[in-house]
Amino acid sequence: VSGKSRKERYQEAYDTLKDGHYSQAITALNAFLKDYPAGEYSDNAQYWLGEAYKVNQEVSLAREAFSKVVSNYPASPKVSDALLKLGYIEFEQNNKAKAGEYFSQITTRFPGTTAAHLAAKKMQQIESGAP
Repeated sequence: VSGKSRKERYQEAYDTLKDGHYSQAITALNAFLKDYPAGEYSDNAQYWLGEAYKVNQEVSLAREAFSKVVSNYPASPKVSDALLKLGYIEFEQNNKAKAGEYFSQITTRFPGTTAAHLAAKKMQQIESGAP
């Protein structure tokens, strides 16, 4: 591990993602999570890894990364967002029933949050049969 702090390494990986270098961000975030599987920034790194995979159209890897946020970091503030992204992925893959399960889980577990609001909107879309 280089002489950089955990925070510096996370920030570097995050900045790479924000700059649109998704493949490099995936490499950096995976390396970060290998060195720091738990602790500060690990939940965020796991979440942004999912985002990078999703943008890269690597659906199964995105699904796996977001699922790990939920299973590995249950107390993380990123859980509701990860569940939302899992719902979006299933929705986009035309797995409407599975998407609905994620969305209702969010509205039940995280009422009043932005994620719950977005999930409720998607649930209406599913129920109305809109594309």
